Amino acid sequence: MARALLRRTPFFPSLNLKPSSSPHFFLQLPHTFLPRTAPTLSFFSSSSSPAAAAAANYLDLSDDDLMAQCDVGTFKSSGPGGQHRNKRESAIRICHRPTGVIAQAAEERSQHKNRAMALTRLRTKLALKGYAPKIISF
Repeated sequence: MARALLRRTPFFPSLNLKPSSSPHFFLQLPHTFLPRTAPTLSFFSSSSSPAAAAAANYLDLSDDDLMAQCDVGTFKSSGPGGQHRNKRESAIRICHRPTGVIAQAAEERSQHKNRAMALTRLRTKLALKGYAPKIISF
């Protein structure tokens, strides 16, 4: 039984369990003592993919070019806030016509700040989903 517990762990092949003073307990080394050869997860790669290129294209578009592809609507934001929130249409909803992606912002009392936040969210959603803008050449 003890030999089975002293085998190498599957995720860290060079990490062994060490027996303690009691025969029923085994100590595992803390993560700071992990060997340098331990497998790691990498979320970024050096190779470029079509989705990454598409995301870069939407990130490089100017605000005016992106807004030309969108329908913008205003609405009254919900929640507490009294008179100011009930009579102002400061919340913004932006719908990207080519893809159908919708982003909205209603946190601020200023419509301009909400529009900037919604545009940032739309850009992020388009980049994460990997949509590529259609380039029209004449």
